[in-house]
Amino acid sequence: MGGAHTPEATSSPHQVASPGTPLTAVRADDRLAAVIAADPAVVDRLVALDRWFEMLKSTGTPQPIDELATVAMAAAAAGVPVAAVLAAINAGRASPCCAGGADAGQGETAEEEPSWFADLDADAAARVDVRPLLASHQEPFATILRAANAVPLQGALVIEAPFNPRPLRRLLAGRGFVTFGQRIGASHWRIWCRRALAENAPGEGQGDGKRAPARTWRIDDAVHIDVRGLEAPAPLTAILSLIDGGDHQGRIVVHHHRDPLYLYAELDERGWQYTRLPSPAGEVCLDLRRSG
Repeated sequence: MGGAHTPEATSSPHQVASPGTPLTAVRADDRLAAVIAADPAVVDRLVALDRWFEMLKSTGTPQPIDELATVAMAAAAAGVPVAAVLAAINAGRASPCCAGGADAGQGETAEEEPSWFADLDADAAARVDVRPLLASHQEPFATILRAANAVPLQGALVIEAPFNPRPLRRLLAGRGFVTFGQRIGASHWRIWCRRALAENAPGEGQGDGKRAPARTWRIDDAVHIDVRGLEAPAPLTAILSLIDGGDHQGRIVVHHHRDPLYLYAELDERGWQYTRLPSPAGEVCLDLRRSG
């Protein structure tokens, strides 16, 4: 991820495909009515995410949501993070359950086994195999969310999939899960999910109820944040909390122990750029700057 990352302009609504044309990824500034017109199954995925979206099934008049309302507006009205709404919408667009397909992840390197995996109670884990559902052209998103919603704190969910469902894993991270992907075969991934945090509890420790010890300090015009040693999703939530909290002058330097892949889409959405800075072995250092 070297070099500066420049987010796409969001000054005008993103064009959404018409019914029957190939579906492209939805963005926060897309009009929700147009998104649903292009892909009616979006409604079911949103309802699975949050019952507030049941109102989208209304057939009466006036329309249950303003035709000019964007995805971001609907997320705000529902009280659901826009990143979670986008993940739900895009889950079934490029292919069911996540972007990509059976060949997705073919070139991915093996993930490092996280520390929590050794203590996972695999026998007690809930299990969902989405491969038969995908083979029969059924949408597995709602099935996965139902299973995830039933997992208690410190409980586990195992997802068997034909590819590595990264957008789905990102959504589960927003619901308090940490995940680990094992590639079992050419078209078989096993995703281990452990509910480490209560849903929507950013910055908490791994089940101890304490605030994650992200360290911050200021040098000149930059606020530095050190998230090394924290387990996911604490690093991501700590960084986003600092960005959204506004206790900075539009520049943040992140000290991380790995390349924070899920962070980049969030930076795009918020209108931030990043540059990879030179750093010692074992550290990833990013210079984040607010655009404009």
